[in-house]
Amino acid sequence: MRCRIVLAASLLGLVGLGLAPTPASAATRTAVIRLTVDGQPRTYRLHGVTRSGPQALVIVLHGAGATAKEVERRYHWDPLADREGFAVAYPQAILRRWDETGTGDVDFLRTLITDVSARTPIDPARVYVTGISNGGVMTYRAGCALAGTVAAIGPVAAWFPDCLPATAVSVIHIHGLEDHVLAFDGGDGAPSVPEGLAEWRRVDRCRDGTAERSGEVVHTTWAACAPGVAVELYTIDRGQHEWPGAVPKPGNDPVSHALDATGTIWAFFQAHPRP
Repeated sequence: MRCRIVLAASLLGLVGLGLAPTPASAATRTAVIRLTVDGQPRTYRLHGVTRSGPQALVIVLHGAGATAKEVERRYHWDPLADREGFAVAYPQAILRRWDETGTGDVDFLRTLITDVSARTPIDPARVYVTGISNGGVMTYRAGCALAGTVAAIGPVAAWFPDCLPATAVSVIHIHGLEDHVLAFDGGDGAPSVPEGLAEWRRVDRCRDGTAERSGEVVHTTWAACAPGVAVELYTIDRGQHEWPGAVPKPGNDPVSHALDATGTIWAFFQAHPRP
């Protein structure tokens, strides 16, 4: 695989991206990074804070028809990253859709991780992927193909691809029960979310589940997984096909504010570095 790396000229001189040291309290802007992966021009947006030690990396995948810039604006990962001191990457899919079955986008994500690590200190035990819808399915694909590199994944409103990781990978899944795009109960040959998570838990060696309700949110956890590994599920009774807690977008389903998906996923990621 040939990779040519070019930093977007419009943001030359940025600090905090491995180009210059930045005080721990200073936030960065977002840089647009251009790569060539397998002969294809690709881009991703990078937002982060360089600190004295390695930081976590969260990769956020947009849904079909959306853009990296849009989800950066709507899902409020940047202010959380500035407060908590981690880097966020927002990759852009070709024609705004991830290839959930092929290897091209897996190669892109693998190259992205390598590229970010060359720009700012990244803790290899704290690399995470999250995404919604088509990006959520790609999140599962990344968990399968990049097991051993990715510590945990956070799919939102997603179905399961036909793969499982070779080694245990922690997962937090969030799904609205009124999602009529990728229904919680599955369809079109896709398993239901409980069926898909059962297969994932088999790899993670998890057993007994416990559910707790808070308003319209039900949080299910499973005990006795592989050391350092966890599987959790959040369902939202009236949640639809949207990122919970996001800035609403005209034409999309209503946003549920019963749960802040960004904060919830980050808390899970923080607690589950790669064993």
